[in-house]
Amino acid sequence: MQNINSYVFYISIICIASLLAQLSQMIAPKNGRNDGSLLLIASFVIITLPVALRYATGADYDNYVAFFEAIRDRGIHDPMVNQLEIGYLLLNYICVKLFDHAQSVFIIMAALTNYFFFKAMIYEAKKINLGIAVFVYGFTLYFWSFIIIRNMLGIAIIFYALRFIFERKLATYFFFVTIAVLFHYSLVIFYPLGILYVEKLKKYRIPLAILSVLLIPIIPTMITILGSGLSHVLSRFAAYTLPHLQVGIGKYTILCALPLIPFSIYYKKLKAYNGHISLYLSFYIISLVLLSFATSMTILSRYVYALWPSLIILFASFLHIFDHIIGQRKKFIVKSLVLSSIVSYGLVLIVFFVHNGTFYLVPYKTIFER
Repeated sequence: MQNINSYVFYISIICIASLLAQLSQMIAPKNGRNDGSLLLIASFVIITLPVALRYATGADYDNYVAFFEAIRDRGIHDPMVNQLEIGYLLLNYICVKLFDHAQSVFIIMAALTNYFFFKAMIYEAKKINLGIAVFVYGFTLYFWSFIIIRNMLGIAIIFYALRFIFERKLATYFFFVTIAVLFHYSLVIFYPLGILYVEKLKKYRIPLAILSVLLIPIIPTMITILGSGLSHVLSRFAAYTLPHLQVGIGKYTILCALPLIPFSIYYKKLKAYNGHISLYLSFYIISLVLLSFATSMTILSRYVYALWPSLIILFASFLHIFDHIIGQRKKFIVKSLVLSSIVSYGLVLIVFFVHNGTFYLVPYKTIFER
């Protein structure tokens, strides 16, 4: 019963936050007062607090508490934490000095992560449905953020930084990538990706993503060589590197690939409505390729997570392409069906993830129940 209550709690949190985000987009400012912004802030708070206030919830919760206590009791140079990223070490050190409580790290990480994700979604707000964006964020990333908080903050910063590629401000983009890398070294991959997606090369995005799919037979060897090299430079990579990779096109990969069907069918309309869509779609294609190998090399799952935010923009843009259907009645029916399909898909993905044996969020507890 406690687990069922937890499932209902998580899904309710996501749905309520999504509804508030949707309402915020529908309300126009009046007399200098923007009630829409207040609703969006409420959406942010609702989806952030469960992560920030959790207690003993998540696969790595005890490890993060142990890291904090090691820094507090034995200093930042303790062997237990010497392989952690510099940014995360520094954050723990600041929290030790200011708050002296491990929960402060979870609160700050949750707030920062959702701040950058919401900023990224707001940047695309004129081209996407914010309610769908928050919902998709919930079912694709919100659950994982409980167990990979360092990586998730880095991903959020990268997601936010993509705006600077669109605005051709590569120096600013690389600055934010550097900040992200300070929280998870795996995000160094976004340095070359930033170069690849400059304006002059944008026409090659989709072809290169498709090429990565065609290169599946030799990808294991390439990644093994790269991983071995990185493990000599950064010892932390050694824990993620395996000598042999295997392709695993399982049910979860197939389920995650299903959205490619409507995205491909309506690609031209998506691109006409949102010029950034080719970048997000190519990211999603690459993430599906990496997902095939993620079970045999842990580090690849970090790259999958890092590319997964593309799904937020893809789904949230998809709903808008039906705005120009002739006849309001037909438009309402079609958009209702599309919305129902997206929500149903998200719930199916959550249920599948729960029953896949990697769900560490139940039973849910807060710091007030310790």
